[in-house]
Amino acid sequence: MRKIFSLFLNEMLKIRKKVAVLVLVIIMTVGMAGCSGFFKIMSIFETDEWDDYWVESNIEREQELLQEIELYEGTVTGEDEYGLEYFISLKYDCQYCYLFGRYLKEHDIKETSYKYDALYSMSEAYWSMVNEEFYSEQGTESDLYKSEKAKYEKYDSLIKTGDYKQYIEYENQLIEQNIEMPEEQKKISIANNNYLYQICPTGEYNSEEEEYNIRQILSQKAEIETSLEDNVDYERNGELTEARKEELELTLDVINKRISESIIMEVTSEQTHGMSFSTSLIIGNMFTIVIMIILAGSMMSGETSSGTIKSLIIAPVKRWKIYIAKYLALIIMMVIITLYVYITTVLINGLLFGFSSYGTQVYAVFGKAVSVNFFTANFAYVLCSMVPLLIFTTLAYMMSVVTRNTGASISVSMGIYWGGNIIHLLLMGFLNNLPYVTKFLLFNNTEWFGMIFKDMIGSNLTLEYSLLGGGVFELPSSLSFAVLYVTVLLVCMNWIALDSFCRKDIK
Repeated sequence: MRKIFSLFLNEMLKIRKKVAVLVLVIIMTVGMAGCSGFFKIMSIFETDEWDDYWVESNIEREQELLQEIELYEGTVTGEDEYGLEYFISLKYDCQYCYLFGRYLKEHDIKETSYKYDALYSMSEAYWSMVNEEFYSEQGTESDLYKSEKAKYEKYDSLIKTGDYKQYIEYENQLIEQNIEMPEEQKKISIANNNYLYQICPTGEYNSEEEEYNIRQILSQKAEIETSLEDNVDYERNGELTEARKEELELTLDVINKRISESIIMEVTSEQTHGMSFSTSLIIGNMFTIVIMIILAGSMMSGETSSGTIKSLIIAPVKRWKIYIAKYLALIIMMVIITLYVYITTVLINGLLFGFSSYGTQVYAVFGKAVSVNFFTANFAYVLCSMVPLLIFTTLAYMMSVVTRNTGASISVSMGIYWGGNIIHLLLMGFLNNLPYVTKFLLFNNTEWFGMIFKDMIGSNLTLEYSLLGGGVFELPSSLSFAVLYVTVLLVCMNWIALDSFCRKDIK
């Protein structure tokens, strides 16, 4: 062990002297800092100027349409089908511009308010009214016209009074009266509306992302609860099997935990500082894989071509000890660079956006809903990202030993990594319905983070996971199978490399 440790220290000293590694680390750090700085600048210049411009343009457009309507008023008859259709379109467009222009401005309605949705309902009611007025024989005296007018006036009243509770009750009433909607869908929609009111009693949200997340998650909650209550899988339109029931119950646990801990409002990863953190981490990890493949690909072949390996071979040290010392040096460097990437990402983004603004996230971990600090979750992700790093570092090291050619070792390893990701996506597209086949694909067994920390609501498998050894489909492999798969793969590659190193003559 003492000789292995001495050889290990010697290899670490050699790595420290590699200028290329230092240069790449500097470039990586600058890239990570530049990325986060860009997000910070973007957050400073985020304004509502476009919304203000849109409102003002609607106000101007309304005046133009009013003038055009005056020209057509009284000149269009039912016999002129094209002219009538155009006149109806003018009236609707004018009303739309009024609602989303002067009306919106007068009542100070934000896009993230329930009142904004009420405006759309008013515009739809007006469209029905104007069509009924000109196409129906009874015109404004028809029952449909009167009901749509009553609906328009009701939404107008709800906006002016600002009573969100009455708005929800009215929406539920309309759902109950909808004879075209299936009963199960009525139950889901009414439950979703009631949950919306419970979570945000004012109907006013802080951002579009917040509103989207709340609506998406609560809609899913209502659908799951209805499925469990009726014992029918409404999402997949099929029978609710025991396995599917367990999955839905776990998803419901995650949703309820997010609601109870107020994590439902906004997801950090979708906010500017969260995206900055994730993107910075992606850049760092991409550079890490390049650095490690270059180091591993030149570890043995570089010394063989320069002849420095001979000084180790002629020393009274067994070759397997030399091999292990070099491999251990690679692993330690991989850990050091990976931790450097994480710490640098935390410091840069923490200094730019504040360390306390990241909050927590909820995952299903081994069958239980668990809230995890954002930094802790990303640290776990970084640790899991070392799995594909270790595999391709070992591959490059094996190629370096077997081929004794640095260029071939690095280029082949890089090609397999980047090309393998593309091929993997193509294969998953064709074989996604064959999990007993796709479970043996390499990248399906390297996404350990997605196997341990399951989002349940969205998908863990985003672009970052694809770039770092994951996929974009549901993982067919289990964690236990993936651990066995990766272990066997590493043992096989090391056995091939060690056997080659011990058998071949060094000239």
